[in-house]
Amino acid sequence: TQPVCPTSNKMKILVICGLTASGKTSLALKIAQKLGNTTLISADSRQAYRALPVLTGQDIPKDFTRHQDKSCSYQDFPGVYFSKGSINIYGVDQVPADQTLNIADFTKFVWQVIKKETQRGKKIIIVGGTGLYLKALTQPMLDIHLGFDENLRDDLSKLSLEKLQEKLKVLDAKKLETLNQSDRSNPRRLIRAIEILLSPTAKKPSYFKLQKGASFRWVGLRPDLKTLEKNINQRVLERLKNKVVDEVGQLQDVQKNDKAPIFSALGLVPILKYKNKEIDKKDLMNLWAKADLKLAKRQLTWFKKQSSIIWYDQDSDQTKLIKTLSSWLAK
Repeated sequence: TQPVCPTSNKMKILVICGLTASGKTSLALKIAQKLGNTTLISADSRQAYRALPVLTGQDIPKDFTRHQDKSCSYQDFPGVYFSKGSINIYGVDQVPADQTLNIADFTKFVWQVIKKETQRGKKIIIVGGTGLYLKALTQPMLDIHLGFDENLRDDLSKLSLEKLQEKLKVLDAKKLETLNQSDRSNPRRLIRAIEILLSPTAKKPSYFKLQKGASFRWVGLRPDLKTLEKNINQRVLERLKNKVVDEVGQLQDVQKNDKAPIFSALGLVPILKYKNKEIDKKDLMNLWAKADLKLAKRQLTWFKKQSSIIWYDQDSDQTKLIKTLSSWLAK
């Protein structure tokens, strides 16, 4: 087998990121169709679950076929991918609804896929809007491989914000000082910081070497607010037409634990209220659209901090963009 990352010819990986409802998956598929022999990898923390393909917007074309890939595994589950011709899609419909998606395991899984697919001569496109997942896939993050201690988390969750800050300060005052105001006021992030400090040192995973040797090109899609609102409203309507309410009902039938991570998918809370007759359809649409818009604003805040992203808006010539990105990936 040829080496994945020969020093004279770095492995190229295109990263398409941006706001929800901005057309990331559509652009990635068009590039893949132009090039052929391409593997798309979704970096979305909710599309990776199996239970809610409509709600989470997996957007797999209907003529793609679902397969298992036993050569790549997420925890104890064989890899899942969709294919048509020479185009493969990984990262969606992977994790059972009763499981918790673990960013460390997911990153290891994706790099198994990248290694295997590049050895087969495939071009790689990572596409998604979950910033932390994109960051973990494109740069070494040892912290995500430190253990999760549920007992410690339960104990820490009972402490006030001030007590958590005080505990972190005792463990590592410099760490507390480096946190921005938002993180200092976020109990979940303080708990994770404490957990990391109390965890044994993690070993560097084997994929770090491949990751460091890859050449990433980041492209971001950022429509203006008016276009974004229009796209979100249209998408909500389409998902309602695609029987997303029935899909949520089917999830409730098989997954009784409503604290499972899959229940945090955007749109699910107003759908449950609608099913319980607490709100009408108009309220459902408004609440769902507002939640998606808030997500887009949070995504924009995160992505603005990533200086390597080349941004494109709705006025960009997409034909030219597809040609430019295809040319870079093909060289």
